[in-house]
Amino acid sequence: MSTIRETFRAVRRAKTVRELMQAVPRRTVGTAATALLCYLCVVPLLASMTYDRDSMYIFDSDAVSFLTSSTFPYSDHWYRLMSTVIILSVLFIGYAAVKLYFSLHDARRPLSAWLRGHRAVLFFGLLFGWAAVSFAFSSHHFRSFFGTGYRHDGLLTYLLYIGIFCMTIQMDKRQMRAVMECFAAVGAVLGLICVFPASGFARLFYLNESGFKLSIFLQRTHFGYFLSLCVPVGVFLLLTDEYAADARRRGLQMAARGVECWLLFNAMVFNATRATIVAVVCMTAAANIAVFLGYREHAKRMLAVDALLAATVLFLNSGNNLFIRTQASAAYMRELREASLGFGGDDDVTSAMNRLTSSRYAMWTAGARYALQKPLFGWGPDNLGELYFYDGMAYTDRPHNELIQIAASLGFPALGLYLAGLLQWAKPFVQKWKQLGLFDLGVALVAGCYLVNSVFSNSMFYTTPYFYMFLGFAYCRVSNDNVASL
Repeated sequence: MSTIRETFRAVRRAKTVRELMQAVPRRTVGTAATALLCYLCVVPLLASMTYDRDSMYIFDSDAVSFLTSSTFPYSDHWYRLMSTVIILSVLFIGYAAVKLYFSLHDARRPLSAWLRGHRAVLFFGLLFGWAAVSFAFSSHHFRSFFGTGYRHDGLLTYLLYIGIFCMTIQMDKRQMRAVMECFAAVGAVLGLICVFPASGFARLFYLNESGFKLSIFLQRTHFGYFLSLCVPVGVFLLLTDEYAADARRRGLQMAARGVECWLLFNAMVFNATRATIVAVVCMTAAANIAVFLGYREHAKRMLAVDALLAATVLFLNSGNNLFIRTQASAAYMRELREASLGFGGDDDVTSAMNRLTSSRYAMWTAGARYALQKPLFGWGPDNLGELYFYDGMAYTDRPHNELIQIAASLGFPALGLYLAGLLQWAKPFVQKWKQLGLFDLGVALVAGCYLVNSVFSNSMFYTTPYFYMFLGFAYCRVSNDNVASL
């Protein structure tokens, strides 16, 4: 308490911006960022438990109004609960900018020199600037700023991504781990719905239609996006846990972590989003390679994770969705092979591709065509719904591939900046991963798991912010460990 009082006194005495910055310890800023991100992690539970309407959207007109409407009661309620994070994130952007200014000024170092050492920040910053210009050229400014009522993924939400990144770079490892514990716990709570879909516990939440498959989200695939982040978080928390010396307490801790991981694995299997399964398999393979090549002291835990994942898929899952969807995918693969061998025309190949990809092939080709029509600045953030509608895809407003989405919405230069930023972000992990701790590599693989999923998915206001959170965690850990200069 005395430290808090001293901080408040120093803040009241501050007469300049520099004095104000010096009055607030970095750990205090990091604590505030931790609290705000923990709140962001529990918003999914709060949104579903406090929603009191019967429907997730108001739909009494045609399909195009569904795609472009700004009124979706469930999404609006959820986004309002996130508004505190959006508003306060601007303060963290300002804090990071002012802190950088004084740091460079005192060191007599030009901004250009700093940016040469932080190319990921440079490229992502330019990406936001390009998005702002794309917004300016958009044919629908309101929609491109706030996003549609369904997606809420306009320029304002892009600003949130920057704010989240600026929060993460103020945090230390212990604070990051606290946020990850909160995030994994929320995923485990949602996993209980898959185990007890008709229980009184499940009725505490707003579940639309087959809610035990899509959980509290608007679509089943959105729950899959969320799990593509939650599952690897649970895995790396288990791998890097420090257990108590007391045998009984250690046993309880290990059991609790094992149950949490099983709930996440079970939710993933029950949800059965194929893109999520592919992403988690890639993440697990990368984790095994890293552990057995560079972190062998964690080998027993990695084998335990592998065994639990395999057992969940084969024996411990509470539903057979994955088995059914795997059979269907195999049948679609056979159809595609037969069509490609010449047993049918081009329409047969296209139809087979659409069945295999859940109509994504048509969305991808259309999205690529939209990108080519406006290659420089695109159609504007969250502004593709009407294009898909007039192309005969009534209830689709995204290409279900984030790379094509960026190109069509913001232009090919924006896609280039995004890829360049990711390349610069990943470079130190690829080059010097053995010099990092497993926790540091783990937060990067969490973000990587989402990136694999993003090839088949869309950005959403209630999933993508967590991706940028882990992107920031990973960047901060690399910087703090002097792998890249900050």
